[in-house]
Amino acid sequence: PARSDGARSADDAVVGTYLHGLFDQQPACDALLRWAGLAQAQSPDHLALREAELERLADTVERHLDMAMIDTLLR
Repeated sequence: PARSDGARSADDAVVGTYLHGLFDQQPACDALLRWAGLAQAQSPDHLALREAELERLADTVERHLDMAMIDTLLR
């Protein structure tokens, strides 16, 4: 049997679904923005933003945890 995915409004005016990672690719985001009428808009580089946030998290962890002790415990 077919499985439904997503949602649809009662009047079919709005439909939606979720595709994990689809807009991680800048060309896909840019195409959506153009479709929405924002021809001059350029989406952010999500991969670079994610990498920067992971680095920020790693720096915070290193500042606030005893990494030598964690290393010892993991060995």
